[in-house]
Amino acid sequence: NAPDSSGLQKDYNTSSPSMKPVATTTGTNFGLQTKNSVKMRTIRTPFIILTCLKTDFWIYLPCYSLVVGKPMSPMNKNKITRLILLVLICYCSVSLGAADFDFRKARWGMSRAEVKATESEPPGDDTNPRLLLYKDNLDEFSVVVAYDFLDGKLTEGIYSLQDKHSNLNDHLEDYKRFKTLLTKKYGPSKENDETWSQNRYKDTPEKYGLAISLGHLKYRTTWETDRTQIAMVLKGENSEIRHLIFYKERATEKKRVEEIEKKALKKL
Repeated sequence: NAPDSSGLQKDYNTSSPSMKPVATTTGTNFGLQTKNSVKMRTIRTPFIILTCLKTDFWIYLPCYSLVVGKPMSPMNKNKITRLILLVLICYCSVSLGAADFDFRKARWGMSRAEVKATESEPPGDDTNPRLLLYKDNLDEFSVVVAYDFLDGKLTEGIYSLQDKHSNLNDHLEDYKRFKTLLTKKYGPSKENDETWSQNRYKDTPEKYGLAISLGHLKYRTTWETDRTQIAMVLKGENSEIRHLIFYKERATEKKRVEEIEKKALKKL
């Protein structure tokens, strides 16, 4: 469950769909690198360097000779070799570094100050000791962005979608849209739940949005990477629908579950 904090501070003080975002997160860039992208960069990098070392990449030597008017000396050849390797290493470091993001441009374990430095604007609200709140656009949807800290370290990120619809079933269409995007990014979902607490509208699909708003129906889909658990939830209560996407550090979540189990065992 997400930290309540009065509904993420009532979704950042009841933000309207027309709110001005402080930044824009477009398309499927949810701020989290996929396992495949990290894997491909990790595999590709050594081959770039090995190819340059192993193959005869000195095909530019005739060009050098034509420009300078004499063959390249062994000393200059060694200098250029070292320079090229240095450039390749710097490129690989930047490329791999960009693949380490866990939520947006932040990494698990960052301090509040470090997380603030990853955003282009200051937080819209910095009064909650546990949360940092921002406003943004995600795939043209208005969202509240929440960073959640435990013991001063980032352990969770949350998107709370703010768009409202007169046709309540449109919230379900939004859910399907993001499910498609998240599946493109992270692959097949791990869990895909449709839970009914009351069956009154179960046989009436055109009223599923109403069922969600009354708390009769809840949707939940999850994905997982090596470091992060992602869960998207569509739920409601008292005629209000909430659409949330959670990113949780796996190590912290595992520890939390173990603590809950430990307390339960003590009572048995």
